[in-house]
Amino acid sequence: LLTVSCDTGFGQVGLDLGAQTLSAEAMGFGFDQAPPMDLPGVFRSTFPPASFFAQRTPLVAFSAIGQDDVSATPLQMALVASAIADNGVIMTPHVMGSIRDNQGNLVQTYLPKPWLTATTPATAGQLNTLMQSVVTSGTGTAVAIPGVAVAAKTGTAEVTSTRTNAWMIAFAPANNPTIAVAAVLPGLTGVGNETTGGVVAAPVVRAVIQAWLAAGQRP
Repeated sequence: LLTVSCDTGFGQVGLDLGAQTLSAEAMGFGFDQAPPMDLPGVFRSTFPPASFFAQRTPLVAFSAIGQDDVSATPLQMALVASAIADNGVIMTPHVMGSIRDNQGNLVQTYLPKPWLTATTPATAGQLNTLMQSVVTSGTGTAVAIPGVAVAAKTGTAEVTSTRTNAWMIAFAPANNPTIAVAAVLPGLTGVGNETTGGVVAAPVVRAVIQAWLAAGQRP
């Protein structure tokens, strides 16, 4: 399912899991919480609570593929990618690396700390393998980089009958990650192969990863 990004398959998985489990998993990855970033005005991504689906069972399937009342920010999806890259742990996002006084003396250095444990190392490892298959033989081949194992997942959200949001999340090098990326190109005109995440968002993600690796940020 993941390799070829089959929506009907993911919809069935959502129905099999049920509303309670599906909602709990989303919360575990940080949905419905504002990430504790060191900037004001951080938006939260949303996923309906289990009670929302009590009389709306078909919407469980829609929510399982990120449609209907589900919303996500690029930051949230970058954190999802980072969780799979980091054995299930989501680190606290931040922009501050260090603070210095007006003489250039170091006052404070940011100390990395976990925010959430989204899933188990075993599950993260399985998803890592599947996300690598997205790049080698699935919908994300356009993000492939010679000599570098990349793990990715494409996303294509039809927001209206003529507008599409094209997504991709990725991390690399897949077996010892140093970078996780999320890109969204919102409100693209057209619905079809030309506006999918694997076609439109992949080149953006590929360029970011390549720039990072070119700067010497290999493990």
